[in-house]
Amino acid sequence: MSTLEAKMLSYAKAQRKPRVLQSLTGLTAAEFEQLLVAFEQAWQGYVEQHYIN
Repeated sequence: MSTLEAKMLSYAKAQRKPRVLQSLTGLTAAEFEQLLVAFEQAWQGYVEQHYIN
């Protein structure tokens, strides 16, 4: 793992630190989870429409 990768904050790491997640997003973990479902669906639709398999 590179030094940059070690310093990067992933969702998995932020999820374990609710105060960090809220500081970064302005949302509680529960609020973020609700939005995450909608964003995942929107992203999947975009990928299916714009990328060639």
